[in-house]
Amino acid sequence: MEQLKELRELVDQFRYNLKDYTSWNFNETNTRQQFIDKFFELLGRDVNNNFWRSEQYKEVVLEDKLKIWNNTKAPDYSFRLWWRRIFFVEAKKPSVNIKEEVEPAYQIRRYSWTAKLPIGILTDFEELAIYDTRVKPNPKDKAGTARIKYFTFEEFEENREWIYNTLSKEAVEKWALDKYIQEGKKKWTQSVDVDFLNMIDDRRDALAKNIYLRYWHERNWDLDRLNNIVGDIVDKIIFLRIAEDKKIENLWNLETIANSKEIRKNLISYFEKSDKKYNSWLFDNIEIFKKFELDDKILKKILLSLYYPACPYEFSVLGVDILGNIYEKFLGKTLVKEWRTIKTEFKPDVKKAWWVFYTPQYVVDYIVRNTIWELLKDKTPKQALELNIVDPACGSGAFLIGAYDYILNRFLTQHTKDEETTKKSIKEAKIYQFKNSFHLSFNYKKEILKNMIYWVDIDRQAVAVSKLSLLLKLLEWETAETANQLFSTIDAALLPKLDNNIKCGNSLVDSSIYANLASPDEATIKKINAFDWEKEFAEVFGK
Repeated sequence: MEQLKELRELVDQFRYNLKDYTSWNFNETNTRQQFIDKFFELLGRDVNNNFWRSEQYKEVVLEDKLKIWNNTKAPDYSFRLWWRRIFFVEAKKPSVNIKEEVEPAYQIRRYSWTAKLPIGILTDFEELAIYDTRVKPNPKDKAGTARIKYFTFEEFEENREWIYNTLSKEAVEKWALDKYIQEGKKKWTQSVDVDFLNMIDDRRDALAKNIYLRYWHERNWDLDRLNNIVGDIVDKIIFLRIAEDKKIENLWNLETIANSKEIRKNLISYFEKSDKKYNSWLFDNIEIFKKFELDDKILKKILLSLYYPACPYEFSVLGVDILGNIYEKFLGKTLVKEWRTIKTEFKPDVKKAWWVFYTPQYVVDYIVRNTIWELLKDKTPKQALELNIVDPACGSGAFLIGAYDYILNRFLTQHTKDEETTKKSIKEAKIYQFKNSFHLSFNYKKEILKNMIYWVDIDRQAVAVSKLSLLLKLLEWETAETANQLFSTIDAALLPKLDNNIKCGNSLVDSSIYANLASPDEATIKKINAFDWEKEFAEVFGK
């Protein structure tokens, strides 16, 4: 009854001053503070983090906004259950016509679809719209496309039961939202990972065909080498594009290059600058890229397709776990010859199995909970750093990302368990405070990664993808402010090389297998790719 009374008072207040609130002078910040925050607080949400939870455990994350022309580059609210995103809310001022305007609807749908969230909410308090964000957004869509609920503030009271039973903290904890989503229509839905995979495939095909058509006449052309080259180029571009939307790189760097006169030359120059900046394996092989003449027309199309409005992805909210699922499917395909050109198709073993299967997040969570959690539950961070976690067949790194994520969350909790520990951890540069929450320092996250995580896979591209995923995870909570501080104060490598942590090889056999073969040739050795654990991971197995 108390909540109903407060909701009625909030609605009455808005109605009483409706003319003032719907004028252009009443801005979004005031709307959020006076109405939207209070609306969700009535649903049991700790919107302003009054309990001072760490960033990973906040119930509601108020995203730092970056205004670019008239576009907001981050969702205003991220509602969470424990550390899992449940839905985004995009706020507008009441003068915006939410029911009819296309841009705000596309914005929230784009954020939510990229983050693989099933619903997204758009509101200015005067209106509230809920979208099925499993439907792929298109800038040409009408505002009502994929909209499943719409209320005006005058309808809040009569629909309070549905709103509370679906969106409140209590309802979400009882999985009421999940039930509602499962019962909803699934027509025309398309998962972001399937769509993104198709996009990566298309970019890889375009680059590979461009190189192959120019150099197909060369003898002994190695398709595995071509596969790795184009994969490396795509990885570089995707990493830098994600870094842009995370505000670690300057916005529109790649778009500026795409609109320049010498695209290939400028892209190589950007890769070289990135190599000096990040000093990571990701930009080590630029010399190979230089050997191939790529058409600027192809590169232009690839780069521009990664920007709004042509691009439906908002890279700042693309989860590393989602990217891992995408790449795991990507690893199931390879380049094959077709007369004087090439094409992408599934690898023979994938064809035989009919499909490539990635590790679902709930399976990763279960494994981590029953292994890493048990391993670390009685250990301090100092003791935990003495442990090693090894994955003998990492694939795209799903388990390692889950393990690393859990370790980071546990370390942060232990370093902030009380006031004395928090002060000591800040002094030792283990954590830092940013606005109203605490974070592990970047160097400490690197130390944890380098000391605890090890993995191997027989697929060279899987190794590259795992490295990319972990580097993105390392940068996940970094912002423009923290990135600027890092780049201005650290002389050593910003990103770890990971050469001693991740290896390419067949974890099932060691080099003794060659003794059973009669003079194995280079091709056979390459195919078997034996792996000597004690030699390759001496720091782990030599303890």
